[in-house]
Amino acid sequence: MKKIALSTLSAWAFLFCFPQSDSTNYQRLLNQFHQAYIYSGQTQKNFFNQLMDASNYVLRIENPLFKTVKREFAAHHRIEGDSLIHKISDSIYSAFAETYLWEDAKADLIKWKTSLSLCNEKICSCVSLKFRGATSAQNLLDAFNDCAKTMTSDALFMSRLQSELRNASIQDKQTMSQLAPRYCYQNCPVYNASMNNVLFEKVAENYFLSKRDLLFDLKQQLIRLYKENKTDSLSQLFPRFKDFEKDIKMSADAVSRADGALQDNKADQRDQTIAIKTETLYAVSPKLKITGQVTYSYKMDDDIVNVLTYKFLPYNKIPNLKSLEEELANSPPEIKIDVASPVKQ
Repeated sequence: MKKIALSTLSAWAFLFCFPQSDSTNYQRLLNQFHQAYIYSGQTQKNFFNQLMDASNYVLRIENPLFKTVKREFAAHHRIEGDSLIHKISDSIYSAFAETYLWEDAKADLIKWKTSLSLCNEKICSCVSLKFRGATSAQNLLDAFNDCAKTMTSDALFMSRLQSELRNASIQDKQTMSQLAPRYCYQNCPVYNASMNNVLFEKVAENYFLSKRDLLFDLKQQLIRLYKENKTDSLSQLFPRFKDFEKDIKMSADAVSRADGALQDNKADQRDQTIAIKTETLYAVSPKLKITGQVTYSYKMDDDIVNVLTYKFLPYNKIPNLKSLEEELANSPPEIKIDVASPVKQ
């Protein structure tokens, strides 16, 4: 199943410019999902790829509306983590299938309902076995195609189907065959659950990567907000930033001139939910040299990060300087990209 990526910028611009008139945040999120699905249809010809695109652009923590719905679902259902994301995703997919799935089909569903029901009955019994162990959209497509071949090789079944389609043109038959997967998605529980599971796995992956990106370089975000005097945004990220303003200011120049950093991550011994990150900055020109050290602590509550403390040390104040210089000398002069160590939540 070939996947064509949408332009991220244009997709987000489309979503956030679209008027939201629904009465609840959940309804607004469903409406966003619907609009993303329609937008994806400009390039995608497969309804499942459209569902995947809509999931990628709407069901993610960069979307403020999704974050709001996530908080509301967490409070109402008293769940969190993957279970919470799964609950929201399943709810959106179910509501979408019930309300919008056929909107862009441009076909008379009533006209083909008997034929589609026959196909669904035959294919659904097959996919119940074939879909076991399928873990990707391609696996599911292959399994579905295998079931379609099994169906067409059944002479008795094909006789019934041809009888239903005796007055249909070749174009009509092609239309009906294109509608069959969509009809099975709505009416075959195993097919629906398997497809939704693949969609959810992508949503969960995006969620993990987004959380990782939030933690990737907090100091850069913090310093940028400080330099741009965006105190409201800075206060959300670092509520007590004024208590550490001197260190932030001192570090700003050193961070901007640094070519990389030796990184160390650990959990606070007194509170395992607090992570402490130390970055020893270095420059490679005119010679490889340590230029300063930043240590900050932060706490992540689901998808909200709060910096708690921030300290900058110039070169001559860094403890264990000799061992750090030895480590740097034995390391390649490049930025060491390091994912924050997992911390208990």
